[in-house]
Amino acid sequence: MVLNRLAIFGITVDSAANLKARFGGEGVITTADSRIPAMVIATNEELVIAEDTARLTNI
Repeated sequence: MVLNRLAIFGITVDSAANLKARFGGEGVITTADSRIPAMVIATNEELVIAEDTARLTNI
């Protein structure tokens, strides 16, 4: 996981919270003692790509 490589900055991932935030979930995925919080935010990239494509092609 990418965040594990950022442990040098004091980021500590909460594995249970990370698993809970999968598949459209959201929330803080770092432990309470993590120096920097990391969050998961649900997105809909496909919709954004479709909207941008329609806008750029004047559909």
